[in-house]
Amino acid sequence: MGLQGPRFSAWRGWRCRPCRRSWAGREFWRARTQGGSHVLACTRAVEASSWFVVTQVPASKVDRAARSRLWMGCGVLGLLVLGASAALGLVWRTQQARFYRKRFEETNALRLQLETYRDLFENSLDLICVHDMEGKLLSVNQAVVEATGFPRDVLLQINIRDGLVPEVRSLFDKYIEEIRTHGAAKGLMKVRDAKGRIRYWQYNNTLRKSDLGEPLVQGIARDVTEIVETQKALKESEAKYRTLFESSADGIFLMTDVFLDCNERACQLWACSREDIVGHSPAEFSPPLQPDGRTSEEAARERIERALSGEPQCFYWVHRRKDGGLIDTEVSLKAIELRDRTVLQATVRDISERKRAEQERLLLERSMREAQKHESLGIMAAGIAHHFNNLLTVVLGNLDLSLRAVPASSAARGFLEQAEQAAGRAADLSRSLLKYLGQGPREARQVDLGRSVQEISLLIESAAPAGVRFELDIRPGCPSVKVDVADLRQVVTNLVTNAFESMEGRQGTVRVTVRAAEEAAPPEKAVSVGSLSGEGPWACLEVTDTGTGMDSETLNRVFDPFFTTKFTGRGLGIPVTQGIVRSYGGLIFFESEPGKGTRACVLWPALKS
Repeated sequence: MGLQGPRFSAWRGWRCRPCRRSWAGREFWRARTQGGSHVLACTRAVEASSWFVVTQVPASKVDRAARSRLWMGCGVLGLLVLGASAALGLVWRTQQARFYRKRFEETNALRLQLETYRDLFENSLDLICVHDMEGKLLSVNQAVVEATGFPRDVLLQINIRDGLVPEVRSLFDKYIEEIRTHGAAKGLMKVRDAKGRIRYWQYNNTLRKSDLGEPLVQGIARDVTEIVETQKALKESEAKYRTLFESSADGIFLMTDVFLDCNERACQLWACSREDIVGHSPAEFSPPLQPDGRTSEEAARERIERALSGEPQCFYWVHRRKDGGLIDTEVSLKAIELRDRTVLQATVRDISERKRAEQERLLLERSMREAQKHESLGIMAAGIAHHFNNLLTVVLGNLDLSLRAVPASSAARGFLEQAEQAAGRAADLSRSLLKYLGQGPREARQVDLGRSVQEISLLIESAAPAGVRFELDIRPGCPSVKVDVADLRQVVTNLVTNAFESMEGRQGTVRVTVRAAEEAAPPEKAVSVGSLSGEGPWACLEVTDTGTGMDSETLNRVFDPFFTTKFTGRGLGIPVTQGIVRSYGGLIFFESEPGKGTRACVLWPALKS
């Protein structure tokens, strides 16, 4: 390029070009002189003039220095490149080492996982298999081999459908559909092993995909044959127990402090439904007091506590039905384990018929004993009374003749009259013996029992001790009876006199009741003599007092001749009364407790109106 301006006029014709511009205002030029030499020139302007100074250096010299610097720079650059390459190589090798180390660790971890899975797969107690969507087995573990009894290579050729028992094979398609739809299925399968035995497997299978993307089913199952068979045996046992429970002739209850369950017989015993029993306390089906005098609640609590402590209980109990009726039962309590808790099994047996039969047997035995005693005494007393009356006839006759022969002013007359009175009492005693035996003259006729007792009571009431109130209760509709009025008078007199004497000087009440009776059975604890035949109706004469009462020993001897607890008594009042009642086909019974008074009841066959 050419130079412009006055400063470059001296260089006209030189071919030169700027190489660069420095930072100090100087310009460098690469040029060629007219002689053809290559130089490097630098110009610097002279101040306050149009002149400038030109400095030139041969270009070859400068180029050698530049080439030296260039080669030095290239060497340095090469060293830098080699260093960078070495550094990059080191970094690459480090990264490669890290990469291969990571791959090695991942491979080892994967190999360990595979080995662990293989160990779990082969050594698991659960049955593990993989099958395709057609049911063909692709792999099985050792537990499947042992459970089925088939070798592994045989199992891998078997379709699951063929391993199922025939009655459930139709469910296999439903199982595959469930797997396909929901991705999982669980339930109970019924298979047959190599020995032909039926096994029950509980499975939980899930849908997976193979490396090729094909759907596979991974199955995990557990042999629950023993559990299923145990449950079946338990259900059969429960069904048998339920059958025995419901078909038992006794009432059976399961209870704690309340009833948990009961059978049909229990509902029949108590005349109510199962809902009326379950959840209620035993005390609700008992009267306030038991026959032994204890409260039902106290006695039941004691029995329950003993049974829960392991001591079986067997006792008599009076239950109250829903309709209010009372039944005699025999109860057995035993603690049993039911669903991890201790409960009581109560067996209740209705013994009303048995007790009634027992009472009838005791009455019959007592009647037989009384009949035997009555027969023996009758033979003896009849003979004694007969001879005694003959002797008394002679004695009384001679006494009467003597009284007639002795003047009224004679001192011997008083002795004769006393002898006559004693002989008269001896004759009365003889007649009493005959009445006890049911012998002697009678004039039985139809009498109104209520009216006759009312007339007799007018004479008896005046003999009541001081402090004793005499009450007479004649109920409407009293029937008539056929009896000798003298016998009736003696019966009423003996019973009321016995009641008066039982007061022993204390204040109290003696009550005479006359009424009609529909039932003729004496109470359980009563002592009775006689029996009633037919279906009634019956006339009842009842005498009750609030006296001292009698213990069981005294009560059992109340009909024995000459037995008395009173110093002045002869012990013939009640025996004579029972002899009179029996002679008319009646029944007499006493019931009494110490301190609670006595109840005497006479039942006569009533005449039909």
